[in-house]
Amino acid sequence: MSKRVWVIWNDRYHARETYQPLAARLFGGAGWDVHASEDIRELLAVATPPALVVNFCAGRPEGQPALSPDEQRQLAAAVVSGMGMLYVHAGLTLIEVDTPLYELARGRFASHPPEQSPVSCAALPGVSHAILKGIAPFSAVDEHYFCQTALEGSQPFLYTTSIHGTEIGGWAHQRGAGRVACLTPGHTAAMLEQMAGLIANAAAWCAGQA
Repeated sequence: MSKRVWVIWNDRYHARETYQPLAARLFGGAGWDVHASEDIRELLAVATPPALVVNFCAGRPEGQPALSPDEQRQLAAAVVSGMGMLYVHAGLTLIEVDTPLYELARGRFASHPPEQSPVSCAALPGVSHAILKGIAPFSAVDEHYFCQTALEGSQPFLYTTSIHGTEIGGWAHQRGAGRVACLTPGHTAAMLEQMAGLIANAAAWCAGQA
């Protein structure tokens, strides 16, 4: 039986066209039933939450207000009930500190340098996680995200390095019956190509398949 996956994408700085090839590769075969949207609010009206939500952007179309605390709590409750939540790059934007979404993700985008640069990504030394299975260090030109995190109860497993410094690049945790993973690289097509295996592993883990 296929698992339902919602793909949230497309904003001013992160066009769906950048992510479509990867999404087609990861979810286009048997085993996944895909729904794509620009607006994560649509998810709140679904009677049965999907097995997985992949956030390539914040899911807030221009002109829309931020999710209210109650709406954020609805999303968090769906995860606690078993829905997987994967944040990739811009999925971590527009999250405010001390909100239900920040508690859910355990982190948020804080800043990135004005120019793109080569960003190297590798497993944290001594860390073992299903998301890292078969993943070798990789590098590509990208936006180097720096995030504000509150990682108590979460497992950091990836770090990123560029001329601008070194930062945690991936973390994951359980929330009730659901799982949450966050990956900070993924702005450019070149980086997405390099991290395809990592995103596939993260999606499988969040959906309870690993």
